[in-house]
Formats: sequence, structure tokens, C-alpha cells
Amino acid sequence: MISFYAIATDSTGTSKLYGIDLAGTSTPLFTVGSWFKGGLAYYPPTRLFYAIAQDTSGFSSLYRLSLDGHVQLLFGLGYRFTGGLTYRPQDNSLYAISSDKTGFSTLHRIDLAGSAPALFGLGLSFVGGLTHDALNDVFYAVTAHGADLSILYSIRLSAAVTPLFGVGVQNRGGISYQAAQKLFYSVHSDAKDFGYLQTISPSGAVQVLFGLGYGFDGANVCVSPFFGAAIKILSPLANERFLKNENVVFQAEVLDASGTYVVSDSSGLTWLSNFDGTLGTGVVTKSLSVHNHQITALGHGLQTSVPARVFADLCNG
Repeated sequence: MISFYAIATDSTGTSKLYGIDLAGTSTPLFTVGSWFKGGLAYYPPTRLFYAIAQDTSGFSSLYRLSLDGHVQLLFGLGYRFTGGLTYRPQDNSLYAISSDKTGFSTLHRIDLAGSAPALFGLGLSFVGGLTHDALNDVFYAVTAHGADLSILYSIRLSAAVTPLFGVGVQNRGGISYQAAQKLFYSVHSDAKDFGYLQTISPSGAVQVLFGLGYGFDGANVCVSPFFGAAIKILSPLANERFLKNENVVFQAEVLDASGTYVVSDSSGLTWLSNFDGTLGTGVVTKSLSVHNHQITALGHGLQTSVPARVFADLCNG
């Protein structure tokens, strides 16, 4: 199961999207274009990924990616948007970090209608990644200046920017918060620019997990929306009763790792009955046999079940 997505860029500027699982495998999925080194984020309202690329002058543009390999240019953002990209569910918005020629960094809110207004300054060299803790409504970002120590900062929309602790050197490959585990995942590079996935605890403990490869240095790691997520069955309700030949609507949603925000609908979910077998995929309307049923929704590496019962007639209900 893919737990993370990341973009790596080779020495020619060719960028590829990778799927990463916690068993230690990093698998190239498809080529996204050139010089995608500004951030990667999943956007639940569209069920798509968004990423930032730069041209040779440093001008940055926002792209939309689907996992079937389709890449669409949306609009220009401005110069040097290289500090990361993340989603904030409270306002259904993407946020990104840019830096000017002196290295001073600024937080932006991206309006998908085509603009990226600046919010406030952060400080120097915020180019190591940006993530958001949805439950507590706090951003986190990493500074990465050459071989200097990288620092994790918390950022609030009140413009409070607070240094927390050091996370090693050359942490410029991105950072992503995993709410269920209460851990940060980030990518750091060694002296030869080989990238490694690591965890960072809220107390500052850093643990290297495994190597990813070369070119993972563009603030481009993003937790899979389904890592730590859970399926919530909306219909049928647990222990709901039905009559023979009565249509049952099978519908669910997928909640994020915090259990608060919807990251997907019934798309990609398969419905099963322990008595009637496979019922269908997505939103399904179907009658069930007279029996006690265990209804299961599964997909995206997740599954959950509820009991339901079907009676022959009202007298037996």
C-alpha cells in the first residue's frame, strides 16, 4: 500500500511522481514534467494532487495531477515558490511558500481561480517543506540552508512563527504530518544528495527509515490521503432492517487520519455481503437476500463492516 507520494527530479530536470510504502519501496509511477521542485499536496475537494514547478528563470506554476498520469498546467504563481505546498481543510485552500532573491520566505494562500496572495513573512530559507496539522490548525515548515542545521517551525495564521527544534541537515525534500501516528515524515539528503525518508516526533526525535534514491530534494513529499484514514459507512446503518426486495443504498466516505475531514467519497470502494457476495462498486443500490448480513466496504487498503438484516415480511421484522 502506498503511504506517501513524492516527486524526484534527475540531473536533466525530468521529474517523476513516486509511490512510497513503509516496507521500504519507492516506485516511479509516471513522469510529471520538468523541474517540479516546489511542493506536492493532495486536494480532497477535487480528489487530485497539485504540484509546483519552476521554469529556467525561477518562475513557478501550479499543476494538477491525477494518478492515471494526466498532468494539467493551471496558472503561474510568481517567482521562487520552492518551500512546499499543503492543504488546509478549514478553508479548502492550498498554501505555499515562496522566497525572494535574498532567501526571505513568505507564506501564500492559493486561490484556485488563479492567484496566490502573500499573507506574511516567515524568515530566511524556508525551503524544506510545508505541512498542516488539520486537527490543531497549525502549519509546520522546515528551513534548509546549505549544510546548516534544518529547523522545524510552527506557523499560525495569526502570523506567529515559532522555531521548535533542529531536525538534522539538508532536510529539503519535504515534510508531511501524519495525524493518526502524530508523527512528521520528512526527506533529508546526504552529502551525495541521496534522499532518505525519516520520522520526526513532536519532541524532536529523528529516526531514519530507509533510502529513496537521488533527486528527492524539492520539498515534494505528501502523505497519501488514505494512510491512517478510515471508511465511514453512511448507508446502511449498523443493524438496520430491510424487507425482501427492498432497495438498499450502499454509500460511504473516507475520513482523514484525524477522523475529522472527508478525503474521498464512495469512489473506489467495493461492497461485499458475507451472504450475497460482491454487491458492486461506488454508490450501489441493490436489494439483499433474506438473511443476516455483514456488509463490508473495502478499498484504498482500508475496510470496515456493519451488520444488517433482511426479513421476508413485516410480520417477521
